[in-house]
Amino acid sequence: MITTDFRPGTPCWLELNTPDVVATADFYHRVFGWTLHEIGFDAGGYQFLRRGDSAAAAIGPLEHEEQRPGWTLIFAVGDIEDVIDETEGRGGSVYVEPFAVPPVGRMAFLMDSLGGVFGVWQGQEFGGFEVVNEPDSFGWAELWTPDAAVSMSFYSGVFGWQYEILDQGENGEYAVVHNAGTSVEESHSGIMELGREYLADTEGSPDWHPVFMVADCDASARLVRDSGGKIHMGPVDIPQAGRMAVCADLVGAEFVLLTPSPTG
Repeated sequence: MITTDFRPGTPCWLELNTPDVVATADFYHRVFGWTLHEIGFDAGGYQFLRRGDSAAAAIGPLEHEEQRPGWTLIFAVGDIEDVIDETEGRGGSVYVEPFAVPPVGRMAFLMDSLGGVFGVWQGQEFGGFEVVNEPDSFGWAELWTPDAAVSMSFYSGVFGWQYEILDQGENGEYAVVHNAGTSVEESHSGIMELGREYLADTEGSPDWHPVFMVADCDASARLVRDSGGKIHMGPVDIPQAGRMAVCADLVGAEFVLLTPSPTG
């Protein structure tokens, strides 16, 4: 379960890059009821997307012409330099060098050993999510990768992750992620292997997806479609998880909707 204690190695924040901040924010307002707000410090053009009074994510413009619209998962760390050393030592690299966001923290963007991009955040005055696990908020992170074994080895080395493997029958195995020293009940992410043909947007590299909790997956999926987005898969019932749909917003940024099963 996602928490807001921001232990190192757990998801702590989300950023969405889009060519049209206002139109994209309106899409998420229609789907989740989120509203656009100034952050209140120099955030390089980013703004908060709030669920009620609570920060649910950040949204900002594309950083360069070649950047594709998309969500970036950001993980809490105790020391960015230590994480960079571990990343580079395990075949990854620095995508964006560490930078300060005064006075709230430091950030960097990294690439894993297969080319998947993720962020790291060394928080000071801002830890991250102010709402999680509630309807219309973030509740899970999912990595789609062409080689689950390689990805699992990389992230366990960088973040100390441990895994509980679920057999999904014809859909293969699903690795449930939790931090070392915690139980599977404190899991926060999942890793699943997909063929490179399903990772065309990242040219076959791993791709992190945010999973948003919703009260009614079918109703939320209709809102996605009615608001200019697309449904790539579902809604469909997933054993041990709930009812899920894979979606894209009006600029193509992908995300997942999930109504958890009562025992999920």
